[in-house]
Amino acid sequence: MVLEKKKRRIKNYCFKVFLMSSCLINAIFGGKAYQSFSVRNWDWKRRGRFNLVILIDYCLGKDHCMESWITWRIAKDNIKKVRKDYRDAEEKHYVTQW
Repeated sequence: MVLEKKKRRIKNYCFKVFLMSSCLINAIFGGKAYQSFSVRNWDWKRRGRFNLVILIDYCLGKDHCMESWITWRIAKDNIKKVRKDYRDAEEKHYVTQW
């Protein structure tokens, strides 16, 4: 049981290192720092630009780029909503104090 837990932690750590490396590569080549290289390539494909989606999907699994983009987009939209809700609540609290 302990060995399985260690394996899971190591796998999780390696995944995070891989993801951050992908974000770093994307940022080095002019992309957004919080966006992975896979997400950026899927976005390029959607816009009809040159992309490496076929190569990335071949290496990392079918529809990897599309699934990464969907996950990124959902997270991005949720963060915007949470920030707006927080600002609204903070503003309401500030107004009621004075």
